[in-house]
Amino acid sequence: MVPYREGNIEDHRKGSEELVKKVASILSSHSIDVDILRYPYQGERSVDLITSTKLMIKISKKLMDISKREINELKAAAYILNSFPLIVSEYFTDDKIESGIVFEKNDIDVIDPETLDMYLSGEKVSIYSRKGMFYVRINGKMLERYRRERGMSLGDLANILGVSRKSVYEYEKGLMDPSVDIAEKLLDVFGEEIIDSYDIPDENTLGRIRKHIIRQAITSSISDPIVKEITKTGGEAVKLNNTAPDIVSRINENKVLIVRDNENVEIDELERKIEESRKFERFIKCGLLLVTINSRRRKVIEKEFDIDAVELDSISEYFKHID
Repeated sequence: MVPYREGNIEDHRKGSEELVKKVASILSSHSIDVDILRYPYQGERSVDLITSTKLMIKISKKLMDISKREINELKAAAYILNSFPLIVSEYFTDDKIESGIVFEKNDIDVIDPETLDMYLSGEKVSIYSRKGMFYVRINGKMLERYRRERGMSLGDLANILGVSRKSVYEYEKGLMDPSVDIAEKLLDVFGEEIIDSYDIPDENTLGRIRKHIIRQAITSSISDPIVKEITKTGGEAVKLNNTAPDIVSRINENKVLIVRDNENVEIDELERKIEESRKFERFIKCGLLLVTINSRRRKVIEKEFDIDAVELDSISEYFKHID
């Protein structure tokens, strides 16, 4: 493995910014429209790229530099906005992330830029790692077809592989993938046609996110007054700290990004947050709403930024009338 040379914080930040541009270039080369998010400008940022394929990507030179808070926000935002979270990094801590393998961190797929390019080019990315174990994505239907064509029973193949009949059944039904060692035995018997490509991101990964982490994120946001008002209408909402919209929300199929205004927010800062939030609008069918502190401020902002704005006590009414 290639070691990552330690540098100062500024070197790491610069390296990650260069990586953001590199990943954006890879996506663009495959005719995927992409926008680079620049908010917040300093410190943690939960989303670096958003794409026309609804990928929401967090990028860091070193995987270990991504905080749990950033990851939870990425997952929460992706869940509410019906998008797909992905992490792209080049190094774990000191060791380089190996190309052609999909890793994971806190239920999000992690790949290096070369693996992203391979996948988008149509090459099979079949090996993935879960909890330190490596597996190979198998085409279960093809495996069953080849087994039957050779007159082999589940038990016959299980004996060759050194596994149970139940394991072979689960391989064929797509319920489980074999380890790398078992996959090599399958390749010896049936050839590479049975190997399938791992989807990036994988539906199983998205399922784990929906079931577990997101519930916690929504629960942790419930004390926020805006979130409270939205949940009164039957919607879901999550407060964000490291992304341009302050809150992402959804009621039925309608998604709304919310930028929060208060007396401490300068107009220039508010403008930056609105412009960055509009990058989400470009790729995700959603509304953009500004929650203001008073009617005078609301009228000024609506006129200056051409954005819908409401006061806090009007949020419930606004969400009740979303088409």
